Amino acid sequence: MSNPDPGSTQVVIAKTADTVQHPTTLETPEGQPDLTIVPIHPAKIIAIRALRAYFTCFQGLFAAGVTPLDQGVLPADLGNLLWAIGGLSLGAAAASVINNTTELFTALANKYPIMRA
Repeated sequence: MSNPDPGSTQVVIAKTADTVQHPTTLETPEGQPDLTIVPIHPAKIIAIRALRAYFTCFQGLFAAGVTPLDQGVLPADLGNLLWAIGGLSLGAAAASVINNTTELFTALANKYPIMRA
């Protein structure tokens, strides 16, 4: 996503029915950068955060897996290592989805008190 105005700062918000639906630039006092509000659907935010958690976990496990204490990983074992790391990283992505969905429902409960249990 590129800045529509080079002199503005982007602020990403969750897109809801009562927010702006398209990127909007707000003018600020002279000498300060304008603000560009970029609404993004909550599901997209959750998916992006889950992918970030997946690849962060994948990167850490890969670094740990290719640097064992006694010897390096043999080329024949690299595919198995990547497959195992990919499977293990799914747990981090799932935990991220659960955490961010909980945050979304908490925000909805705070916005609509009638929905609280």
